[in-house]
Amino acid sequence: MIEVVNYINREQEAFYETILQSAYSGVRNLRPDLPEHIKIHFTDRGLIHSMATGGHAYATDTINLVIDPNEKDSEKVATNLRSTLFHEAFHVSMNFTRETGPFGLMECVIHEGAATVFEIKYTDSPAGHLYGNYQSAGEEQLREWFLFATNPSNNVLTKEGYGHFAYYDPSDDTRWKLYKLGTWLVDKYLKANSADINDLSSADVRRIIEYTGRF
Repeated sequence: MIEVVNYINREQEAFYETILQSAYSGVRNLRPDLPEHIKIHFTDRGLIHSMATGGHAYATDTINLVIDPNEKDSEKVATNLRSTLFHEAFHVSMNFTRETGPFGLMECVIHEGAATVFEIKYTDSPAGHLYGNYQSAGEEQLREWFLFATNPSNNVLTKEGYGHFAYYDPSDDTRWKLYKLGTWLVDKYLKANSADINDLSSADVRRIIEYTGRF
């Protein structure tokens, strides 16, 4: 069950509470280690480009969500809000939250990739055309990003550096390097091990990182 503990645009956000309740029940059926009750804290930061929603796993009992106040397409918001909740709930299940951090760069790469694979598989997420679309980058580019992420000097980036790698790099007009790299690596790991994304636990993140050492 969800409990909304903060609103930014109450009228708009309250409209989607039933959808969020249903979505959380659905994701909890897949990830029964999730808490029975989760707090939803609406914020005004973190919109994902082209999605009209966004989110952040703030703590083991709290997920932050944002809705574009200017988006009039309620069906789009509902679909993407459900996908966002699945993504962030997966992080909670894997203990990847702001509260449980900090995390090294490769840990972030794998966690974000795993959550992206999860939301694409279990929801109607547009992520496969956005931050999970590693096919658009090509393997040569992905390997360049991999070398960057595995360079010990980049294990801990500045806030700006992380933002450029994770969300948008103005130097080459490229979005979501970290997410595309992570999705690619997790897909490769799952295929090589005949594994399902829903079987992953927080312990598997280290195994995936070790697996990438074969590249």
